[in-house]
Amino acid sequence: MTVPIELSWGRLAAWLQLNAPTDFPLLQGPVSAAELDAAAAHFGIDLPHDFRQLYQLMNGTDPHGESAGIFPSADEGDDIAFGPLALEQGIRVWDSQRQLVDSGDFADLTPRSAKGVADDWWNLGWIPLASNGGGDFYCIDMAATAEGTVGQIITHSHESGEHKILAPSLAAYLNELADGVAAGRFQYTDFGMQRIEAE
Repeated sequence: MTVPIELSWGRLAAWLQLNAPTDFPLLQGPVSAAELDAAAAHFGIDLPHDFRQLYQLMNGTDPHGESAGIFPSADEGDDIAFGPLALEQGIRVWDSQRQLVDSGDFADLTPRSAKGVADDWWNLGWIPLASNGGGDFYCIDMAATAEGTVGQIITHSHESGEHKILAPSLAAYLNELADGVAAGRFQYTDFGMQRIEAE
């Protein structure tokens, strides 16, 4: 049974208020259903229910200010966490990637996609969710292959074209993260959310 976004986000937000008191206020207030409808029309994709739910609770961080790195890096040894993108910023990232796809910039590049993820350098079915500020993203994958799950959370490396699956859905990802912080498996540092390595 999938835990509702409201519960997982509530648990995570409460933890962030206590453990990231400087960064938590960087998160913006929610967007409207109409704004989400406009974004879906722009992408040409029906946005997953859990994505819509999250953005009706918070709208990422200010694209013109500091970012709150609330999502830990998926790469071992990488200290830079990922900050949730404001909806308007996600649209700008997607537009930029679409221009690169249309101009053929990725045509000669060889991606490394996990089973279940389209073997593309960038796919227009990927909706940017979070960024590490260095060109890498977490995305909602609306173009999953038969081995994957539509709506799964994937990584995108702009240098290697590697794509990993982080969770089968945004709801599952947030619930896992909320469980992790409650169990003391994460800490919040100057680099954002970090896993605590087992000794």
